[in-house]
Amino acid sequence: MRIGNMNFDVSSEVVVIFFLESNSSITIQDTIQVLEDSWTISIKEGNCGLLLKNEKFNNEVAREEYIDSAYKAAQMFLDILIFKKKQLLFLDHTSSTIFIGNNTKTGRIAIIQTHKQLELQVSSTTSVIARDLESNEIKANEREKCVSHRIAFSYYRMSLKCNNLMDAYRYLYLGLEAALSKHTRWTGSEGKWINEAFDSIEKELSLSTNYNCSLADHFFTDHYKKYRVKLFHSKEDVISPFESFNLSELYIAYKDLCYITDLVFSALYNVRLMTNSVMGEAGVNAMQNALIVSRLTFSLNSIEDENEFKIIDIREKTIKDINKETIKIPRISDLTFNQISFKDKENNSLYSITLKELVQLELIDNLIIDSPVTFLNQSKYDKKFTESFK
Repeated sequence: MRIGNMNFDVSSEVVVIFFLESNSSITIQDTIQVLEDSWTISIKEGNCGLLLKNEKFNNEVAREEYIDSAYKAAQMFLDILIFKKKQLLFLDHTSSTIFIGNNTKTGRIAIIQTHKQLELQVSSTTSVIARDLESNEIKANEREKCVSHRIAFSYYRMSLKCNNLMDAYRYLYLGLEAALSKHTRWTGSEGKWINEAFDSIEKELSLSTNYNCSLADHFFTDHYKKYRVKLFHSKEDVISPFESFNLSELYIAYKDLCYITDLVFSALYNVRLMTNSVMGEAGVNAMQNALIVSRLTFSLNSIEDENEFKIIDIREKTIKDINKETIKIPRISDLTFNQISFKDKENNSLYSITLKELVQLELIDNLIIDSPVTFLNQSKYDKKFTESFK
């Protein structure tokens, strides 16, 4: 088998391939231990593929657990590489993951795991006119828009720039903290100050939320204690920068922090956070059901000769089906590609997945394509935190 210019045998029970953001300038191999798993890791000069091999495969262990273990080993390997070889390399979380395993029940399987993000081209305009009982228009008594600069705005803008979820959360928290500190003087106790700040804003400006407790209690428990302390300190009980498979809860917290910051900025400065339009569930479902995949095309994106394409017809699936299921293709003897295209029955391309290196798979009993689709403007809080999820 081959990835880019790196050939490897299939004697190992488990092989996981990640892709780097840039090509390596060195060739090196090392062994990293993650709990019970021992991973042999290789990179080759001029290649952006990171190859991890494990000699043990257990049918009872879920594939996700192997990938999670391999991911931790890869990040540990790249951490050490800075000091061993003065090489600064990062995994490309926008690219795919390839898993190959010897399963005694199903034979040798190859799984290409990736995420595709699609931008829905939907726009809408809404206007509201308030009228009294006699149908006279009621003019809104708006406060003058804030035009002066606030340090909180600087932190908020930096949170939008970040592609790393932990950094985005930190900057957003600092922006909210800056806004609160200008409104309520710090008293020397963090918990007491948070209570005073939020209680004061809620009473003065009549904020209403859907939480089962006060906004102050919610913020202190679900943000300050749960995430702020762990993200601003690294003594114990920390969140590692590369626990990417365990950060979904932080992403939910980030969205909640956006909501709280929006409330506070609106109350104090009469400004709203910059967000995308919201796509309702019905609209998202309609879009997903309208895209029907009937075939897959494996190709080299630099080749136009149709004879170089491997076309596989599959049972028709909507994008919604693909988000719930995986596409299984039996008996692949030899397949060389760096692009997978999802097409309808008229052979029109719906979307494509491009790998960073040419991949050659041989003697595969089952090929599985695991490629859920994310619609970016399904929620106004969506961001491209691709390192946060599998």
